[in-house]
Amino acid sequence: MSMEISNEQLFEFMTKMYSEMQGMKGEMKEEIQGIKSEMQGMKGGMREEIQGIKSEMQGMKGEMKEEIQGIRGEMKEEIQGIRGEMKEEIQGIRGEMKEEIQGIKGEMKEEIQGIRGEMKAGFAEVKDEIKKINIKIDHDIIPKVDVLFDGYKQNTDKLDRIEREVSKHEEIILRRVK
Repeated sequence: MSMEISNEQLFEFMTKMYSEMQGMKGEMKEEIQGIKSEMQGMKGGMREEIQGIKSEMQGMKGEMKEEIQGIRGEMKEEIQGIRGEMKEEIQGIRGEMKEEIQGIKGEMKEEIQGIRGEMKAGFAEVKDEIKKINIKIDHDIIPKVDVLFDGYKQNTDKLDRIEREVSKHEEIILRRVK
């Protein structure tokens, strides 16, 4: 069974197809127009929704700004309070340290006066000892040194006399030997 299609049949078939396609084209155009209309409607709705979101965000932005300003104010007050407390604490510590330093200063002054008293007493003892040593030197040692010096001088004088005598004897001996 061979089926042969003639040109006329082919032409008829193509014409039918063309008309059906033209019909479909119209339907498709209508459907596309419907979709476009729906999208236009959605676009308007979305614009309104976006505007609503923007308005909400603007409101939230204002609220957040106010909240931040409030927090900033609270923090500033808290910092000022802490600063005041720290200042008071530092002044208290400063006062305590001043009192302690004054106490230490007084103790050191007393200690220095005690040492000064001990040194004066020590110097007085040393002075007395020096006086005793000077008296001993003046009364015991100097007279002995004077006696020794006199003895040394007497010895020197005797030696000088003996030397002169020996010299004389040498001269006499030398003359006799010659």
